[in-house]
Amino acid sequence: MLRVVVVQGPPASGKTTLVRKLAADTGLGFLSKDSIKELFYDTLGTPVTRDESIAYGRASIQGMVHMLENLAGFDRTVFYEAALHPEVASEEMGRLVREYGIRVMQIYCYASAEELLYRF
Repeated sequence: MLRVVVVQGPPASGKTTLVRKLAADTGLGFLSKDSIKELFYDTLGTPVTRDESIAYGRASIQGMVHMLENLAGFDRTVFYEAALHPEVASEEMGRLVREYGIRVMQIYCYASAEELLYRF
């Protein structure tokens, strides 16, 4: 059974730093929305408008969900890092749980507004 540790939170809250550390310490793999989105930038060009950037982000998440569907039959644990809106996380992860029996655990990263602004 696939187990997915979803690491989410607002931008600059430390998600990527945490997931890289956890993956290195445990020897587990991870999927990162920003890594996939950067591949889109390199391949398709930098988005010009906010709507284009949002579309790249949505496509990145759909790609990650597709990868989880492909891993669903394996007995392993992976980290899934993205700044997901609660509705998106609930909808997509809920569907994966229902359709594939994937087990999901969530880690939510946060920081004060001042700290987020400083990091961003």
